[in-house]
Amino acid sequence: VRLQNEGVNVCFFNSIIQVLYSMPDFQTYLAQTSICNTIVTELKNLFKTMTNANGVVPTSTYIKKLNLSNYRFKQQHDAQEALAEILNKCYPDTSQSIFSIKLQESIVCDRNLEGCGEKSEKYEYDQILKFAIQ
Repeated sequence: VRLQNEGVNVCFFNSIIQVLYSMPDFQTYLAQTSICNTIVTELKNLFKTMTNANGVVPTSTYIKKLNLSNYRFKQQHDAQEALAEILNKCYPDTSQSIFSIKLQESIVCDRNLEGCGEKSEKYEYDQILKFAIQ
């Protein structure tokens, strides 16, 4: 399905939508979820439009309705920030997300360095893998 940029800087959104739409597991989840918020509702509407489309689908009306944080219509926006917000609204419990990443953080008090030898572990779930840039 072709999505139209319409000259209003929605290419970041169109890229995200093309990826999500191409994932059968995400489409199934979206169709079956009982979560009801603006983002889920508008994604369902957009996917239905895309499924029934014979030509190009304009997306500017959908992105306006999503009301993404820090996004002003016709302005450039970061695709990763938009994707993170979309996924967080679609999957409020990140541990249940098809995009879920389980991170384990372990801290060991090393006996070789005169430590107590205790070990502490912490688990965290996220949907986007983050890297520190130095």
